[in-house]
Amino acid sequence: MRLRHLMVAILVLAVISCSVTLIRRRSYFLALAEAHGSRKYDYGENRGFICPNDEWYEGDRIKPEWWDHCDRMRDWSGALEQKYRKAASQPWLAVEPDPPPP
Repeated sequence: MRLRHLMVAILVLAVISCSVTLIRRRSYFLALAEAHGSRKYDYGENRGFICPNDEWYEGDRIKPEWWDHCDRMRDWSGALEQKYRKAASQPWLAVEPDPPPP
């Protein structure tokens, strides 16, 4: 085998390895986007069915701050969903760390 054939074989293995890595990163980012999309739904349209902790109650009623908290969590989750959908479309780029939850 000549050196040229060996170099081509190594190039093919490198391309296959990089492709597998990018496919895995894309799948991971899509899973994160789906999780944040689900959380966005929970804190948005489905927030009436979430059971808040005792700290969010005043007697038998839910504090008004709970709904503000749900809005902030919905917006935060929506932003992360968009971030990870974009990252899934470009898995070769670095992704910034997530901002802390509100």
